[in-house]
Amino acid sequence: MTGTRKAVKIDRIVSLAKRYGATRLILFGSAATGPSEARDIDLACDGIPGWKLFEFAARLENELEVSFDVVPLTPRDVLRKTVKSCYDRRPIAGRDRR
Repeated sequence: MTGTRKAVKIDRIVSLAKRYGATRLILFGSAATGPSEARDIDLACDGIPGWKLFEFAARLENELEVSFDVVPLTPRDVLRKTVKSCYDRRPIAGRDRR
């Protein structure tokens, strides 16, 4: 792939990411370290909620005809809710909460 084609793909990725609400986008994996040998493009992003993240990845694959792996950067929101719900439960009788 020529430098011009890569630049066009990067521009399109960024444009679509913004349209889906991404606030941060990070390229990682083989596309970041050795783009000429990369079989897919790995992206991590913030700002695209829930199933919209999968919709974003599918749209990238369809438009750019390249395989994408897209992961959220901040699963901490889900983790935070899970941890909070665990600590909101009443303690088990006889257990020390220290």
